[in-house]
Amino acid sequence: MNRTKRLAIMLAGVLSLSLLAGQAMAQTGEPPQGRPKMMHRGEGMGQPDPARHLQRLTTNLGLTTEQQEKIKPILDEEAAQLKATDNEKLTGAERRTRMKELHGATFEKIRPILTPEQQKKHDAMRERMQDRNKAHQMKPAEAPAK
Repeated sequence: MNRTKRLAIMLAGVLSLSLLAGQAMAQTGEPPQGRPKMMHRGEGMGQPDPARHLQRLTTNLGLTTEQQEKIKPILDEEAAQLKATDNEKLTGAERRTRMKELHGATFEKIRPILTPEQQKKHDAMRERMQDRNKAHQMKPAEAPAK
């Protein structure tokens, strides 16, 4: 068999395997293990989850049951307000500003409930989140060199 035919057969085989792998993944509807499922609009993307947020705060800050009971309604209120922004006709920048305002207000409501040590940890968590958000908002040309 000449080289061109062998190359064509190998290429067809690789293409077939790629298509079969894609079909198998499409049938299960699940991403390969080890990778998080990507969220698509309508599957909760951008939708707040107060229970998960409270769990994360509890784990990271060591919240007491009493603190959790005080913080839960604050997070529920924030989630409702964030969800309401979906119905508002806002530009992307306006939506980001509104979300930032809501997160800031929630942060300020939660802060007095925390102990001084928890406040320091919460401040650090917020700073990391803001840094991460700034990094995501940078345009490729503005991104810092590695």
